[in-house]
Amino acid sequence: MYGESACLVGCVRPADAGGLCKSCSSARVKAGLSVEEFLATCPRPRQGFGNCIVRVCPRMAEQKRTRLCGSHQNQWASAGRPELAAWARAARAIYTSIDVVPLGDLPPAVITQVLLGYQAQLREGGRLSPSQVKSAVLWLTDHETADLRTAALPGKGATTTYLRLWQRTLLDLDADAETEHTRTVIRLHILNPAYRAKGSIDLSDIHAPWLLHLTQQHVLQLAASGASANRLHYTGYAARWFAMFLRTLPGEGCQPGTVGRAGMTAYLRWLTARARDTDDYQLLSAKDPARDVVAARLLPSLATGTAPLLVTLQRHYQLVASTSRVPSLALPVVTPDKVRSLPATLLEASSTAWK
Repeated sequence: MYGESACLVGCVRPADAGGLCKSCSSARVKAGLSVEEFLATCPRPRQGFGNCIVRVCPRMAEQKRTRLCGSHQNQWASAGRPELAAWARAARAIYTSIDVVPLGDLPPAVITQVLLGYQAQLREGGRLSPSQVKSAVLWLTDHETADLRTAALPGKGATTTYLRLWQRTLLDLDADAETEHTRTVIRLHILNPAYRAKGSIDLSDIHAPWLLHLTQQHVLQLAASGASANRLHYTGYAARWFAMFLRTLPGEGCQPGTVGRAGMTAYLRWLTARARDTDDYQLLSAKDPARDVVAARLLPSLATGTAPLLVTLQRHYQLVASTSRVPSLALPVVTPDKVRSLPATLLEASSTAWK
């Protein structure tokens, strides 16, 4: 187990590279025989020393005095030979075989979660790297993870790639297609299996309850109608931009009645200013401190370590169009070629009644 094999003589002891335990190997050398010649003498098998006393190690003990396996014996010696019983309780499992991953360091609940995620990955045809599986298990051990579903995993990195996949699998096990749209992070493949691998819509920074509810209902309707995943994502982006605008209003627009028709027109003017900020952001050097000032006026990306979301001319049109399709919201649609003439166009545009 974990890269060890028993002595060829039949001793209940781990074998070395020659296939014999230490005692048999010493006897062979003393007799001046080859391994084959030594085995032909039919030596008597020796009793073992039991399993390694390290809590999470099922390997055979190699040392009679310490009752440690060879790998843990070396670790204990390297650690300065501390008090053996206490050291054995805290020592970690040994990773010596490329295709075997010990899970004994993990809590029972996390072991079950890892196995469920691993199984789902195999069923979906995913290719598994033993080294990445080991890295994932080590990360869980190092961070003393008690529940993989709620673990705060890094947003990227090969070490935790499988953990992110397994975490999504575990969350999907409890998913309910009927209530998925009520979440602040809506997983598209739960709403409609046709959106497999199309990601999710993150609405977690929409602070106004009424806007969050309208957006969730609209996403549900779009998913039921089979709208493209791109259209659903733009609905989420549009709602997040509108929520960012609402924070500039008295009371942060938490009550829809305080927004009104004038507020909707003000939103178009505000969004056009963000398009101009986008032009400035793209022109400024990454080392220019003014770039961070401009970025603060743009919608932050919810992905870790990425640039803010930009409002290009084409995206301005798509955002306005997406917002205008949300029930109870209505905006005058301004085509991309007219964006640069705003706000003059806005002053002349007639807004649809706010209801």
